[in-house]
Amino acid sequence: MDTLISVIDDVINHVKNEIQAGRRHVPIDKDVAEAFLASSPITPQNNAGNTEAKNLLSNTLQAQSKTTPSTLPANSNTNIEPSRIRENYKKFRGTDISPLFAFIGYEPSFDAEPEDKAFSGEQGALLDKMIAAMGLAEHEYIILNIFEEPAKMFTGPAISNQVDKLKEFLNRVDPKVIIVMGDEAASLLLKTKSPVANIHGVRNILFNKPCIPTYHPKNLLRFVAVKKAAWSDLKNALAIINRTPPPIRK
Repeated sequence: MDTLISVIDDVINHVKNEIQAGRRHVPIDKDVAEAFLASSPITPQNNAGNTEAKNLLSNTLQAQSKTTPSTLPANSNTNIEPSRIRENYKKFRGTDISPLFAFIGYEPSFDAEPEDKAFSGEQGALLDKMIAAMGLAEHEYIILNIFEEPAKMFTGPAISNQVDKLKEFLNRVDPKVIIVMGDEAASLLLKTKSPVANIHGVRNILFNKPCIPTYHPKNLLRFVAVKKAAWSDLKNALAIINRTPPPIRK
């Protein structure tokens, strides 16, 4: 019995230390925890401490179940962990401190490397030229994708969770204008079934910010004819903050 009491006291002290250190949501083995809660040490001198620690452990388990729910359906084959989905965006380009514009795509390009930032390769180079033509400095914009991994890795609730994460991130970043690029991003964020070809340049509201949908750079690379329309969309976006593109240097 003394050995059992000693072991239980060790568990109590461990739980107290974890909670005092602020780690209230550290994962705890549920089976072990429930077995501990079901135990009943009998030493009077430790009874008050045991009761307090049991209550703390019980509260921690309840908090853990509320704050770390699965964001993926049970039949999902994705390897993305819920904790990964809740992380802040890391692959953006530009600034995350009050930019004038946020350029948002759907997912990385098919040939992007895992460590690549948003809009890499040829399509990223074209977007950079478009931004330069708008006259934006690096501290005036942010470029990111809704999904930092291939979108096919997200299904069901994980998709809406990702949009919520994007909203939370942009609320912190606080851009003045959002530019949504491509059919997929427009469909998901603006909840429209219309292709960008039908809605480009039209002012919307997204996350309480003015938003302009336009073509994705990959479309501009395939269909040169729509470049003029995309440039008109970007000028519409600039007009929202009363700016115009700088003169073209000859």
